[in-house]
Amino acid sequence: MNKSALETVKLSRQFQSGEEVLTILDEVDLKITSGQTMSIVGASGSGKSTFLHLLAGLDKPNSGKILWQGEDIWQWSSQTMGVRRNQTIGFVYQFHHLMTDLSALENVALPLWIRRLPVKEAHEKATEILAEVGLSQRRFHYPSQLSGGERQRVALARALVTEPKCILADEPTGNLDSENAKIVFHLLLQKVLEKNIALVVVTHDLSLAYRCEHQYRLMKGKFELER
Repeated sequence: MNKSALETVKLSRQFQSGEEVLTILDEVDLKITSGQTMSIVGASGSGKSTFLHLLAGLDKPNSGKILWQGEDIWQWSSQTMGVRRNQTIGFVYQFHHLMTDLSALENVALPLWIRRLPVKEAHEKATEILAEVGLSQRRFHYPSQLSGGERQRVALARALVTEPKCILADEPTGNLDSENAKIVFHLLLQKVLEKNIALVVVTHDLSLAYRCEHQYRLMKGKFELER
């Protein structure tokens, strides 16, 4: 049986807006295991990105728990949280967020440098993962020299290089044309399944959302099965 990669227990998040309290998440229980793929759809402002930030430990809930591999992340110190995030979570965003003054190879190696891996080993791992996403010949190019689809594949490689337990993807194809969106999303699904990584992806594109094993819609703080 696959182990739980991420789990929420009675997770709630509210925001104060003047005198009104806005409930973004209302006691959400959700579990995703290694190798599972889950998509989340919903109207703009429904709280999809907030949910991802909570899963990543970048935002704190008002109540409830977030578990990474069964451990309550808010029991850790901020230093431990940073180390465990580097080991556990990979991120892919709508905008690639690549460092413009670093090559593709260096951008992918960056999380490993943060882990204080020797430069040679970090570059070897980055080279290997760039080959897996079809960018061997572009590894020394800078973001300005890459197409939009290529930049997003570099971002995907950066998320994969740390061998995370889960990838959180926030509109990972939202900045691409339809053809490149299909290519990048197919590659994302292929890699997480190959490597037994859990995937939680937020997207407005239902055609892509339906390619995940589980599809949820976030409405009024609750998750409903989309189909």
